[in-house]
Amino acid sequence: MTAKLKLLHISDLHIRQNEQFDRSVVLDPLLERLSEDKRNGLNPELVLVTGDIAFSGLRVEYDEAKVFFTDLLKTLNLPTECLFLVPGNHDVNRNKYRPSELPSYKNMAALNLELENPDYRADLFKGMADYFTFTQANYPHLKSKHGDL
Repeated sequence: MTAKLKLLHISDLHIRQNEQFDRSVVLDPLLERLSEDKRNGLNPELVLVTGDIAFSGLRVEYDEAKVFFTDLLKTLNLPTECLFLVPGNHDVNRNKYRPSELPSYKNMAALNLELENPDYRADLFKGMADYFTFTQANYPHLKSKHGDL
């Protein structure tokens, strides 16, 4: 018999500051459905959130995301360590860059060259400071072995 791992994969939450409409129309019904699915025997063991947690990469959006993730894990009866997050393009606060600084690359090799330099990498990641603060403060099991990479 092969062991099976049950995953819940969600993405593109685009949580906005003070946007109760999205919470009541999208996120709360998701929690209700998951609760119903759990009663019917569907029990995810891990939750994978693959990008665009926030809408604009702002701290206040991550504060609201924390509330949702707490409710989500409670609904699924899972510990925090079962939640895994990957940032997306909306998890970057583009207001941290001057328009002429917005990162743009012709190919992955050009991006990797900049990421290899710690000073350039720190500068590139300044728009993700709130995301990294959010994950480090609430989900220490996500700590990277390679800094914020």
